[in-house]
Amino acid sequence: MNQKTVDGAFRPELQGLRALALLLVLIYHIWPSALPGGLVGVDVFFVLSGFLISGLLLHESDRKGAIDLTAFWGRRIRRLVPAASVVLMIIIPIVAALLPPTRWIATGWQIIGAALYVVNWTLASQSVSYAERGAEPSPVQHYWSLSIEGQFYLAWPVLAFLITRIFGGRRRLVFGLAALLVIMGSLLHCIVYTYAGSAAAYFVTTTRIWELALGGLLAAITPSIRLSNRLRTALSWTGLAAILVSGLTFTLHMAFPGWIALVPTLGAFAVIAAGRGGRFSPARFLACRPMEYMGDISYSVYLWHWPLILFLPLVAAHAGPALGRVLGYEGTAVIGSLLVGALSTHFVENPFRGGRVARCLRLNLRPAPFILAALFIAPVVLFSCHRIAAQKEAERIALAERDAVVVENPDYPGAAALDRRLGKKGRPG
Repeated sequence: MNQKTVDGAFRPELQGLRALALLLVLIYHIWPSALPGGLVGVDVFFVLSGFLISGLLLHESDRKGAIDLTAFWGRRIRRLVPAASVVLMIIIPIVAALLPPTRWIATGWQIIGAALYVVNWTLASQSVSYAERGAEPSPVQHYWSLSIEGQFYLAWPVLAFLITRIFGGRRRLVFGLAALLVIMGSLLHCIVYTYAGSAAAYFVTTTRIWELALGGLLAAITPSIRLSNRLRTALSWTGLAAILVSGLTFTLHMAFPGWIALVPTLGAFAVIAAGRGGRFSPARFLACRPMEYMGDISYSVYLWHWPLILFLPLVAAHAGPALGRVLGYEGTAVIGSLLVGALSTHFVENPFRGGRVARCLRLNLRPAPFILAALFIAPVVLFSCHRIAAQKEAERIALAERDAVVVENPDYPGAAALDRRLGKKGRPG
């Protein structure tokens, strides 16, 4: 996503904040004891995405007095769908090769949910718990956050469109008030649902949408923010400290997200609101080229890191001793995620966003992005449905064969020997 604010200016420090969020998640998934609260990186992602998307919508509304929903959704499709679908297409045969058949059906439905951007609800309905490390994780479990963002990208622009059409010059004020109402309602639901002890509270959209709306609220009020460089610097350091302290101290044994999710989200809010700040602002570090580049590739790295973490140890178990040690080393997943993520960015993401592939396919034309989405998503759904149907048929045949077994030898009546009414006597052995 182009890191432009409501006035269209490029802000490289936002790419750095995206990179920081990615590092929190990556380290947490590989070395959870080193960073037990690294999952808050997703909360930072949510606030940042809400700010950027709302900023783009408000900027278009200010310039044109209207919002082109079809064009907006087309850009989101070109940005998100190709890379996400390619990962799913590769996961499907790996699941069939490495996971036991008993997991194929549940995983198949999760892959379909991921392709259709509803896997957060799929995981919630299957009673998957993010906190249960003993449970077998899904190879597409990390798509839950992408699903929430996808649902947000579908509904939030419609809200902005309606506000622009109805309220005209007061659209920014009304948009901010609407975002505030969403924050209040969703946050209250989040707190109540989390403290009710439901594992679904972690995944469902209604407990998370307030984090994206928080970014939307910031986008609405940003033009009104007037702060000195000294105050911006202090605000930026405070926000960064809130994010890092959350990453170091939070655990999944806490009632999360709940009200404590306010700490990292308000931290992200503060860092974004502070902007570049003064000479000693941490935003200068966030805006450095390495952090900016990591922010550029963060989407693809996020897509690939979780399957690599899950599958590399399984591959290592079947490899030779030397190769197995290399593949089983935890650092291999980090290096692999960064390398594969960079390749995916340059050869999948960027070509479809605005590179040669986009120009050849004329993806800037109205129907083209939606046709592209169908061409990428349909194979994932069809192959997953085929895998689910094949496994169900195999289980049906196995059950029928079991039920058809008849012990004809009277000397071996099986369990019938325990039924005195049948008068059968089995041998003690």
